[in-house]
Amino acid sequence: QQDIYDSLGHKHTVVHFNPTTGKIDGYTWNTFQDGRLVSVEEFCNDKLLKKIEYTYTSNSLVDKEKISTTMGQELAINLILKYTYNAAQKPVKVVATSGKGKKEYTLKAEYNSNGVEVKRKVSVKKGFMPQDSILELTNLPKYDSIGRVVSEQIYIKCANGRLVNTVNSYSYDKQGNISQKTESDKSGNLLYTYSYKCNSK
Repeated sequence: QQDIYDSLGHKHTVVHFNPTTGKIDGYTWNTFQDGRLVSVEEFCNDKLLKKIEYTYTSNSLVDKEKISTTMGQELAINLILKYTYNAAQKPVKVVATSGKGKKEYTLKAEYNSNGVEVKRKVSVKKGFMPQDSILELTNLPKYDSIGRVVSEQIYIKCANGRLVNTVNSYSYDKQGNISQKTESDKSGNLLYTYSYKCNSK
């Protein structure tokens, strides 16, 4: 893909290429107003497939997100998300309604003092699912003496029945960058090890 920026550093266009032919498959067009993203339009073969529109609160947090898709020749509203924030400006509640005003799901979230989401519960209408398909989430992070995450115990339940129940552990280099991440199952059996190397400047 190719990202195109304007003179203010805003990514206004993303061009998507076919990996086989190298030809343009489609593009995403971002529109900004007063430095804030107000709409995202997704095109394929020059046809508009999806449009997302954002409105903001007085302190520049997303207030509503309106998601529309093309039905035939018309653009129809699929979902409207309404956000509520805590004092730390983290989204603690999201209410999703259909284009006809019917409630589809309600998401409630909790955060720790580090601003990390530690709990999420979604009440959803039968036959529907949230944007990322997550119905339930629990994260139990542990920190070292200087506030770095050393482990996370994560449980995720998805709308399709998929369950994630893992423990992630982190190691750091002398510069404080993550040098290794291990992922284990709930019984402690190692699943994956990821190693990272950062270039020192």
